Amino acid sequence: MSVRTGGDRETSAELPLFRGVVEVLRLIGRLYRRPKLGDRARHGEDDGSGKGLPMLCLIRPTEHRSLLPAISERLKSAEKNRVPHAFVSRPETDPDTDHDAPLQPDVRQIRALLAEIAEKLGDAWNARSGRIRFHRFGLAVWLMQQDLSRVEAPRREAELRRRLWRRDPAQRISDLINSSGSGAPDTVWPVIKAVSVLPWIWSRLKTTGRLPGLGREYRWFRRQPYLAPEVPGTFLGFAERLTRGEWPQEAPDQVVRFLTNALLEDLRRAYGRFPWRLRGERRMSYAVVLLDNVTRANGGYDLLKLINDVRNETGRFDPLLVISASRKVPPHAVEPTVGDVRDAVYDADEAEEGHRAWRRRLVGDRRRRNEMTWYLPISTYTGTAGEDERYRIGRALAAEGPYRLPRPPW
Repeated sequence: MSVRTGGDRETSAELPLFRGVVEVLRLIGRLYRRPKLGDRARHGEDDGSGKGLPMLCLIRPTEHRSLLPAISERLKSAEKNRVPHAFVSRPETDPDTDHDAPLQPDVRQIRALLAEIAEKLGDAWNARSGRIRFHRFGLAVWLMQQDLSRVEAPRREAELRRRLWRRDPAQRISDLINSSGSGAPDTVWPVIKAVSVLPWIWSRLKTTGRLPGLGREYRWFRRQPYLAPEVPGTFLGFAERLTRGEWPQEAPDQVVRFLTNALLEDLRRAYGRFPWRLRGERRMSYAVVLLDNVTRANGGYDLLKLINDVRNETGRFDPLLVISASRKVPPHAVEPTVGDVRDAVYDADEAEEGHRAWRRRLVGDRRRRNEMTWYLPISTYTGTAGEDERYRIGRALAAEGPYRLPRPPW
């Protein structure tokens, strides 16, 4: 027996039935719900830090390969509206080729993964409370695509400033003013020309990042902790280091940390609760990313490690619930029954217990910057359910009902 979840325009998937599937789905339903007042620990389990969402790593056999697609279907068909999420799948590699970790992360591979996540989270299907805009991450990727190799070194900063101006929406406003005033009398034309310069001045001031409330994205580039942003001391100087011919000279692990932090910072801003920006208050579920078939070879394990490390190093909360699926336990690609790993992996029917234990350890692990601070491995290798048990699981799933989005405050 299998349970088919609801679907929309995308392909539907069948939920595999195994011991603990109800507990896993129930835990996910609790984790994605955002409290109405503050992003703090819930369910009376204050661990001292007050904040934090685990990376739920589902360790599943090949016959459960439809697990994450089925969870995606449940998130899409939630009552009232879909839970904002991105489903990202990679081809599953041969386990015999997935033993040794690469010495350095593949920057292009990680960038492509992050770009796909940003694109899907920012999709209109997830825009019930407003689209999530990835300004910092988008600017970082754009800079990495700019080729200044044919521009003389003394002129590169000016060329980069010109390209940034062409990218800025203010440039279109300036063009509109100029075009609408093309037929104006000679006495009025100087005024129109002066007004058309104001968007350019606005853009120049933004790129300096020195005026409060203006150029917040540009200012973030100089204040974030990766790639030594104080060298050479200006946004344009740092931006030049990120262009196509320059970023390969930087440390790869720093580049991917920078990109990961940029995406997480955009999520923090989108979910920020500010008196002057009420949209963040209406987001009643955290952003969910489903990473299917993650391995060392396809960059999935690297991305999980990066999120773990960036959270440890910045110490900042981000509203992202990551759920991955793999045949082995990240980040070391070992079997769930091997050695010390067995103690860190919880069976699916122990999912709630595992989450409570994870919360109790969180403060100490964060202070030690443990390499598995944010990992919560859950194994679905719980044995094949018999016909009677599958029937009971099906009834329990029916009793659970669909996922629900909490109502916004107004």
